[in-house]
Amino acid sequence: MLQKHGLLRRIECYLFLREHAPDVAAQLRQAYATTVSQVYDGTFRAYYSNLMQLHVKVATAEDTIVAERRVAQSFFSSLTADTGR
Repeated sequence: MLQKHGLLRRIECYLFLREHAPDVAAQLRQAYATTVSQVYDGTFRAYYSNLMQLHVKVATAEDTIVAERRVAQSFFSSLTADTGR
């Protein structure tokens, strides 16, 4: 992947190398791609790790303080159960 602030900023040098020393240009391109890949990989791994630290467990019915399980049900479900519908 070429970036504007990376190899494209020195495109004249790279084009010179590609014309006069294609093997060196290929090595340079491969080294650049490997380095950028490692940087992005590290960045996304750190982002994912931080995102997982923010993951919070949601309370379940067993975690709440409720006298009866029926209280935790929906308002409408208790109405339909009382009217016999």
